[in-house]
Amino acid sequence: MKGVLVTAFHTVIWMSFVIVLSLSQRDRLYAKIALFLMFLYFCYVVAHYILQRRKVAIIFTLRNSALFLLVQQVISLFYRL
Repeated sequence: MKGVLVTAFHTVIWMSFVIVLSLSQRDRLYAKIALFLMFLYFCYVVAHYILQRRKVAIIFTLRNSALFLLVQQVISLFYRL
């Protein structure tokens, strides 16, 4: 049950990341990377707070982040067509 809650929070966090990126289209690459790392850390903090286990929180954060990046790339691939 806690895993579903963490995944839901991560989805909300990553959707807000997409909104922030769309509002800052003129930013340089290093600013976008710094923003990504901040959101990644925030996802980890939320997961660690809910799960109370560091290793599981890291695994959930990395899995959800990789899934987000994969889905974002697939959507952008089909959106260009």
